[in-house]
Amino acid sequence: MASTLYRWFHFVRNFRHFLCLLGIVLSVYALYVEVKKMQDKSFTAMCDINAKMSCSKVFSSKYGTGFGLVEPLFGKDSVFNIPNSIYGIAFYIFVFILGKLKFVFALPLNVKSSGIRVK
Repeated sequence: MASTLYRWFHFVRNFRHFLCLLGIVLSVYALYVEVKKMQDKSFTAMCDINAKMSCSKVFSSKYGTGFGLVEPLFGKDSVFNIPNSIYGIAFYIFVFILGKLKFVFALPLNVKSSGIRVK
């Protein structure tokens, strides 16, 4: 029983690490697309499927920085008005590091950062 639980715990931990790495890669790609689109207006990203389904349009819209909330609240020049992909990179790195920690305080932080509600 303990062996099965131990294997399950390691599987979940490794899967979470994989998802964090995938999130980091996708966030870095989103940042790359946003920067390239600012430099070259004719740039077409791999995620631009057609005119109606275009990730680069979303990244370059007002909702692509500060989740669309920072500019109305704090202004366009706020330090928090950065591309959403930077928030994603920071979040996934944070969750990845929390998953590596073996301290007692890391478990509640890890559960809360994953959006799971525990009573």
